Amino acid sequence: MDRRYASKLILTGSFAAPALIHPKTTWSNPLDEKEEEARLAETARPVIRHAARNVVLKWFLINTGSDWIGMNLARDFRQYNEKRSSLGGLLRGYQRPTVSQRMKLAELVGTIYLVNSSLVMLPDTQLNFKQMEYNLYHQYLSWDLEAALKIVQLGDRTPEDIRKEAKQIGAAYALAGTLIMLMINPVTGRMFNAGS
Repeated sequence: MDRRYASKLILTGSFAAPALIHPKTTWSNPLDEKEEEARLAETARPVIRHAARNVVLKWFLINTGSDWIGMNLARDFRQYNEKRSSLGGLLRGYQRPTVSQRMKLAELVGTIYLVNSSLVMLPDTQLNFKQMEYNLYHQYLSWDLEAALKIVQLGDRTPEDIRKEAKQIGAAYALAGTLIMLMINPVTGRMFNAGS
């Protein structure tokens, strides 16, 4: 074999091999994707699947009876894989109780509707929402929504308007100072279940 030919093979192989092993590099343009979808990552924007499309959430709104309070969701939040067992504190997220474990003691406190790119919660009971932690569960992912709630203006929109115009896509549960929001699975039409 010619020395130049062998050198060319070695150089070509070393440049081509990473492309074969990792066809999607970190240089991939995210705009090449047709639609943003939920993927497991350390942090990510909350994305839910609804009506055969992915919805990147922008706001989480709660009606307190007299006011609307809201949380801006237009940023990355800590994200977890919920298709797992609880393994104590071995790995990031695995010390968290599973959804099944948390739901055994949780109490239904409201319904959640999708209005454009906002989640709107209409509570059945009065809680101190500003003092709560918020977890959003959809399909096999969950997000810790760590942002401050503030009063927002929705004009003359009432809870009755939301119930008439929007479709219920989830339910809210309270457990020890945490509001757990479970979204309906778009494929099965049932509430989130990490075991399925």
